[in-house]
Amino acid sequence: MSYFANLKQDVQVDLNNSSNAVLLAAGSFVGTATSTLGVVGLQVSLKTDQNCTVYVEQSPGLGTGTGTVTTNGTDTLAGSGTNFLSRKIGDQIYVSGETVRIIKNIVSDISLTATSAFSTTAGSLSYQMYDWDISDAYDYRNQNYPNFGITVQAVNSYVRIRVTNVNATSPTSYFRLQLCLCPIVEALPRSLNGKGLLKISIQEISDTDGNIVKISPNGALSATKVVRLIGASFSGTTIDASFWGLTTSANGYGAQTGGQYELRTITPPSTSSPNGAAALQSTRTARYINGVPNYIRAQVDSGGAPPANNTKRFGAFTGTAGSPTDGCMIEVINQIGSIATYKGGVPNRITNGSFNGDYGLTLNDPPVGVQTYEIAFNNRYVYFYYNNILLHKIDASTDTWTNALSLPLRAENYNTGNSQTDTSLKIRSFVVMRYGEPNSRPQWKNTHGVLSAANGILKRGPGTLHSVVNNDNLGTLAVYDALSAANPIATLDLTKIFGQLRYDIDFYTGLTIVQTDAGADTTVVFE
Repeated sequence: MSYFANLKQDVQVDLNNSSNAVLLAAGSFVGTATSTLGVVGLQVSLKTDQNCTVYVEQSPGLGTGTGTVTTNGTDTLAGSGTNFLSRKIGDQIYVSGETVRIIKNIVSDISLTATSAFSTTAGSLSYQMYDWDISDAYDYRNQNYPNFGITVQAVNSYVRIRVTNVNATSPTSYFRLQLCLCPIVEALPRSLNGKGLLKISIQEISDTDGNIVKISPNGALSATKVVRLIGASFSGTTIDASFWGLTTSANGYGAQTGGQYELRTITPPSTSSPNGAAALQSTRTARYINGVPNYIRAQVDSGGAPPANNTKRFGAFTGTAGSPTDGCMIEVINQIGSIATYKGGVPNRITNGSFNGDYGLTLNDPPVGVQTYEIAFNNRYVYFYYNNILLHKIDASTDTWTNALSLPLRAENYNTGNSQTDTSLKIRSFVVMRYGEPNSRPQWKNTHGVLSAANGILKRGPGTLHSVVNNDNLGTLAVYDALSAANPIATLDLTKIFGQLRYDIDFYTGLTIVQTDAGADTTVVFE
């Protein structure tokens, strides 16, 4: 048996991977390789004023590069059979007969430039580079997670730190990065999640593929059943009028093809049409139930850089083209992106550069290609997500954020200011879903005798018709999805049926019944 009489923790600051130099907009710090032999823990701390991604990368050591290279006495390195695009700016490269160089720019798989010129002119040279086989990425979010300090287990022979400023328009005004090498450290997994937390924490539950179980705005796991309320796929070339309605004006255009729906401001092949407009709206509203939040999910290509005097918006809201009334949406108005909620036609608009979520203050404009947008909402909160990252959170703590929570899907693309520029808005998927099924118990109404539409309104707004029970055999009963005798669900001859008829179907405007005989007796079960 042996004992340690003394044990010294010799922690070293790694100057190769520590820096106080500010980062440019979209700029990066790239450290250089440091040996981790005799080191167990890699402790990284960062403080800055912009959102960043921190990479802790580990390598088994220098490996022989693919192909050969040629030097010409300048900073340019030509390759033959090389794969330079698989490397990163800031990587060290050791060319035979040369001292180490740092990659400044990668032009192609066979061409790169270094931060200093090569001293010789020679061809068919071998070269070596560090293979950063392990790369763990962590999110530094200045607003939500500003205290960044993580410990990562050293499992390879060399380490380096990379930090990228994710803000493409603003540099950091200060930047303090430090890596400490620790011979003795508490036992932890090799890597944590992107927020520096243990992956077994309640913040996140993920599988081996990185799929994450979300937590709803009301704190319920979305592992509970998710129910699609409205929104149908865009199959074929003909819009399904049972689910969607299209309105156009001034030569605006809408077409369904290739599994998506496209809204354009000019009908092809026309080349001009001032103030063209097109709007797509679901025929039904998505019923909101207190305590069970709804969320919108859309995969949309907003068409890249928008022209002047154009407005694109999509989300769940009521209103007409150019005049939303109530709801929540993503907007691009006259080339400025924003998120917005509307209440009685009055917008609460947060423009790009003022967001408060994990993504940062600014969303790089304009998003190119198809992006995923989500909006989750309940009575108090509205959460806007961009590609699964929180973009902005609205807290309606003092007043309600909208007059209506049962909302249709709607997308608009229209020009103003006599604009004749054609631009597109392409929608691949567009749905409203509910976190979990409603747990409310149904209501019932018993009616005996004649009942007119004016006195037969059982519910205002959307709900579910569960069943109709005929307690007698006299007269007729008409059931309407309306607040009047319009839009019939069913007309029943009570003389021919008896007992319970089950429906379990949703209505969207309201529930009204009309009963015609003085001796009729029915019970309607609904919620």
